[in-house]
Amino acid sequence: MLNTTAIAQLRGSKNLLAYSAGSDSSALFAMLLDEEIEFDIAHVNYNTRASSADEYHHAKELATKYGKICHTLESKKIEKNFEKNARDIRYTFFEKIIQEHHYKNLITAHQLDDRLEWLLMQLCRGVGAVELSSMRAVQHREQYAVVRPLLECSKSEVLHYLSSKQICYFEDESNSNTRFKRNWFREHISSKLMSRYSANILKSFRLLEQDSKALLDANLEYQVVRDAIIIKPHHNQRATISLIDSWLKSIGIKMSYSERELLKTSTDVAIGREYTYSSSSDLIVVAPLQKATMPKEFKELCRRSNIGKSSRPWLYNNRDILHEVIAFLPKQKSKM
Repeated sequence: MLNTTAIAQLRGSKNLLAYSAGSDSSALFAMLLDEEIEFDIAHVNYNTRASSADEYHHAKELATKYGKICHTLESKKIEKNFEKNARDIRYTFFEKIIQEHHYKNLITAHQLDDRLEWLLMQLCRGVGAVELSSMRAVQHREQYAVVRPLLECSKSEVLHYLSSKQICYFEDESNSNTRFKRNWFREHISSKLMSRYSANILKSFRLLEQDSKALLDANLEYQVVRDAIIIKPHHNQRATISLIDSWLKSIGIKMSYSERELLKTSTDVAIGREYTYSSSSDLIVVAPLQKATMPKEFKELCRRSNIGKSSRPWLYNNRDILHEVIAFLPKQKSKM
């Protein structure tokens, strides 16, 4: 039932399981034990339901029973936009633990039904094949990998496993509240599709991954330099934007749809008020958004080298690596 690529990523590594005490994470906990995968768990108590305290104590008891470390967080009350804010709180907590305790992988219990719901929501945003297949079994970020071993397992298979093993889990009644977008898609569309076409849906995801990989296999030339990425322009603009998007996600920055669209037509784009995209016919630089008072000589060097304006302050503040950026330019310009 578990994805073989995901299990290979986990074996022999220091792993952290995001554990909610719901059906999916409870099944995954047991399956990882069966696979003899080493892991600890992290649990967030949002204090939103009567059973929240029971789930919190269950997580701690389960960890003690199986000799796991249980990292817990008592969340402050979330007043609005619960789904987004809860996710932000959750991942900030996970990443803090990962950094402090040197975990290599964050294991989440997303399964095939979740993947279909995500695809449908992305589809309604107006995206392409790369984004539609962006939820994958293993996704590398800057300091860790997100690993989803259940991604090819349907919800019905998870529930059957729990029943056959008589495993205790908690039901989150908010999952039936259709005022949340994901729940609306589940109630009205995805659950009905999964009940009839789960095998073909899984097959489609596998093909979609292959197609998106082929689309992005553009042999892009790029280099990560300190806290920036430099890229040689390529005729496959789609691949270039997806590379930038993927790299930004790996360092915890998510581009908006409008920002992605701006990259197609603009040479200088601010990304999330933290980074800047700067492009010319010779070089693309995605670097921290900074300020600097630059002398005329430096500005002239950048102009002659065809380096975009918004990346110049970062480059000036990091002059010790200027040679690495210049080396990425066409030969005639790198000799300037």
